[in-house]
Amino acid sequence: MYKTALKNHNITISKIRKAYITDTEGVILKDKRFETDMVEDNNFINLFEIKNFADAGAIEQLSIRKKILESKYKDGKKIRSFIVSNFITDEYLEVAKEEGITVISGNIVKEDYTEM
Repeated sequence: MYKTALKNHNITISKIRKAYITDTEGVILKDKRFETDMVEDNNFINLFEIKNFADAGAIEQLSIRKKILESKYKDGKKIRSFIVSNFITDEYLEVAKEEGITVISGNIVKEDYTEM
């Protein structure tokens, strides 16, 4: 399922690599290194957060890495963000969409909150 969904975005799973991004501009914290999974080609830098259960932390991590790369690639190279997970709540799915993150998930869990 994940392989097909990524292929629909012109991404080959075998090309995804672990990489380190250094915040040389001080966008978050000057000279801090961040680990990420990514694929870079002529058109895009594709960032990935791969999780069993995607949550706010996954969204935040992708947002941070994207901001750092945007500061490095001011020439307009497009940066796309993907969460690939087995599970994500409907709430975090909406937050991810609002942040411009593409979510590929096996299961969307309905959150049922009770007001206390």
